Amino acid sequence: MRTLLTALMLLATPVMAGDWEGDARKAWAARKVGDQQKAFRLIKPHAEQENAEAQSNLGAMYGNGWGVPKNGAKAVYWYRKAAMQGRVLAQNSLIT
Repeated sequence: MRTLLTALMLLATPVMAGDWEGDARKAWAARKVGDQQKAFRLIKPHAEQENAEAQSNLGAMYGNGWGVPKNGAKAVYWYRKAAMQGRVLAQNSLIT
C-alpha cells in the first residue's frame, strides 16, 4: 500500500522547470535527432511558467505537429501568450 501511495504522490507532483538555457539546449539536441516528444517535455514547463521564448516554441510545436498532434488553436494560444510579452517571432507567427 505504501508503495502505491508513494507512486501516486510522485505522479501528482508537478513538473518543475529547470534552467531554461540548459533545457533549451537539450530540447534543440532532442529535436535534431528526431525526439520531438522529449523536446516538448523540456519546453512545456517553462512555457507554463511564463517564459516567452518557451511559449513561442510551444506554439511552433503545436502549429507544426512536432511531438504533439497538430493543433492550430493551441498554437495560437501559446503564440499569443508569447506575443503579449513582446516576443516578435510569436507576433509574426500570429500575422502569417
